[in-house]
Amino acid sequence: MKEEVFNQYVNAIISRLKISKTDLFTKNKERDIAEARFMLYYLCRNRGIRIALICKYLEKNNYKVGHSVVQHGLKRFEEMIETDPDYNEILKKVIEIGG
Repeated sequence: MKEEVFNQYVNAIISRLKISKTDLFTKNKERDIAEARFMLYYLCRNRGIRIALICKYLEKNNYKVGHSVVQHGLKRFEEMIETDPDYNEILKKVIEIGG
């Protein structure tokens, strides 16, 4: 069940932010790609998906990262939404699509 939520968020993010699923799940550190991944972590965590499950679902998409990488992304995204109100608007739109 939680994997379905994860996949809905993936599809909503790639649709709204106009990035490819392949880019989302690569170790690409370009800002827009990294922020999209951070958003995915944030949305999943706020839906009650444990970090261990987020890591598992990422690995199913050929993106193997550890717990600390997801925690770092969560922290970064929380900082971003606190300092830039545009991220809250993007979040609302992604939630509408995926959620």
